[in-house]
Amino acid sequence: MKADVKNTMQIHSRAKVDFYKTYLEKYVSILCQSQYIRHIRIYDVFCGMGIYDDGG
Repeated sequence: MKADVKNTMQIHSRAKVDFYKTYLEKYVSILCQSQYIRHIRIYDVFCGMGIYDDGG
């Protein structure tokens, strides 16, 4: 039985999330060093609910 992609994080989605996490950690770290930036807001408008049934 094929896993429902809306309820279970697939391998390609896990790779994308891991890549995005690494990118954000580095990018936000750089932004935080700026004396001109006081707030950082990050919006992922394509993430849906953001949590799968399996906890992913």
